[in-house]
Amino acid sequence: MSNENLINENTTTENLNGEISINELNTDIKSDGGSADAFVKTLEQSNFFRQMGDLKGNLARVAGDLASIGERATERSEEVEGLAAHVMAIEAVLAVVLRDHPVDGEAVRAEVARRSEVLSGCPEGSPTVQAVARDIIGD
Repeated sequence: MSNENLINENTTTENLNGEISINELNTDIKSDGGSADAFVKTLEQSNFFRQMGDLKGNLARVAGDLASIGERATERSEEVEGLAAHVMAIEAVLAVVLRDHPVDGEAVRAEVARRSEVLSGCPEGSPTVQAVARDIIGD
C-alpha cells in the first residue's frame, strides 16, 4: 500500500461578479508530517483563504443589514403604537360626546357600509369597521 494519497478534485467557485471558474486540483499529499503543509498550500493555491475572507466580509455586511432592518422595524412598531394610542384616545372622547348627543345607529351603519364596501368587498362594509362604530356609538 502506498504512503501517498492522490486527491483529484474539480472545485467550482463563484466570485462576486457571478463568474464561475473551475480549478482542477491534482495534488499529492503524503501521509507523513508534510501532508498538512501540502494541504495548506493546496488551499492557498485554490484561493480558499481569500474566498473565506470574502465570505466573512459578506456575512458581516448581511449581519449589519439585518441589524438595520431590525432597528427600522422597531421604529415602525413604535410609530404604529403611537398612532393606535391617538386613535383610541379620539374614540374615547367621541364615545363620551355621543353619550350626551346620540346619533342614529342605522345611519352610522349605512355610512360605514358606503365608505368601506369597496375596500372590504362586502356590501355591508367592513365587519371590523362596523364593530368599532357600534362600540363607539354604544349600539
